[in-house]
Amino acid sequence: MIPLKEIIPGIFTWEYYDFTKRYFFNGFYLRDGQVFIDPPKMDPYETMEIARLGAPKVIILTNKDHVRETEHYRNYFKTNPRVMINELDKPHVNIKIDRTFQDGDRLPGNMKAVHITGNKSPGETALYFEKQKTILLGDALIGHPQGTLNLMPAEKYADVNKAKESLKILLNLDFKHVLVGDGTHVLEGWRKVLEGFLSR
Repeated sequence: MIPLKEIIPGIFTWEYYDFTKRYFFNGFYLRDGQVFIDPPKMDPYETMEIARLGAPKVIILTNKDHVRETEHYRNYFKTNPRVMINELDKPHVNIKIDRTFQDGDRLPGNMKAVHITGNKSPGETALYFEKQKTILLGDALIGHPQGTLNLMPAEKYADVNKAKESLKILLNLDFKHVLVGDGTHVLEGWRKVLEGFLSR
């Protein structure tokens, strides 16, 4: 693990290495609104740093497979954070969901939900930070190998070509940075990387 890091102004991240998949799982904390996104395990130092910044009031999940340590942190922090997920993924998780959202909704932390249809999860959602010109992807794309953006293995999708086609919606957004829930972030030259992936 590395210490909690402010990767984009107002957006903090930490990482947990998965030895099976051989890449990092990334979690995020937004100072605006005190929001966790897709939280993996943290070390005690990182947990203390979050408490200093302001314990989370909301936990947002980008997809059904990113529950991760949500229940642990819901119980750990005295703020009793509310858990949110896209309404299409709610039936597919085995934890309590306090609120759902849809494509286009404004979410705590001053971001917009962008539904990525045809992906691995029915409710796969990208989170768009217009002010920071940043997009955050859960499993829509992963940053692995480093410096690239890729889909997960084809067997994860009902139709891998449809999953790839649906990602073109991202080209309509005005952003400079790509943060990913899995792998390595693309902080510069994202359009070249994304267009390179879509052209393959």
